[in-house]
Amino acid sequence: WIDVDGDTATVGITDYAQGQLGDIVFVEVPDEGKSLAKGDDAAVVESVKKIAKLDVKIKWPNDVHYRGKKLCGILTEGIFGKENQVIVGIGLNVNQNSFPDEIKKTATSLKIISKKIFKRKSFLDQISENFFALHKKFSNDGKHDGILKIWEKYCDTIGREIKVSTKTRTFKGKDIGVDSDCSLLLKLND
Repeated sequence: WIDVDGDTATVGITDYAQGQLGDIVFVEVPDEGKSLAKGDDAAVVESVKKIAKLDVKIKWPNDVHYRGKKLCGILTEGIFGKENQVIVGIGLNVNQNSFPDEIKKTATSLKIISKKIFKRKSFLDQISENFFALHKKFSNDGKHDGILKIWEKYCDTIGREIKVSTKTRTFKGKDIGVDSDCSLLLKLND
């Protein structure tokens, strides 16, 4: 992430710190941790909708955007084994006036969109609150597929024709959702 003069809200999330924000943190998650990790995307979308009143969407796998421009990047790294943990890093563009040349056509901020200055702490608090509420709801009742349903509700590539490029090949097809492992399901055109 590029943080110019503290304009990006960077969030670390942990459940053992009872909602306190830190730099690098761990969240213990159940075996279905990969799907539960999608709760970070939903937490950001719901927070931006509530505070900034903007209709933002998720772009698979881990971006939040507004009208095709990236507003937030989310990195989730999982450690799965005897004890499952996930590190979540969220970079939300809050009060930037501009971006470097290499990303200015593809990135935006809440300030650019709304013409308002926002308190970053309000987003930090709301994202944490939303994340923990989703985490608690879906880790306590065993319905881990519920988080994917929420995520799919906010994902705007589902049902659209998209192009996916790997190191060796490009695929074109219709995004039909994600599986229980959060892998993209692409119905190929050919």
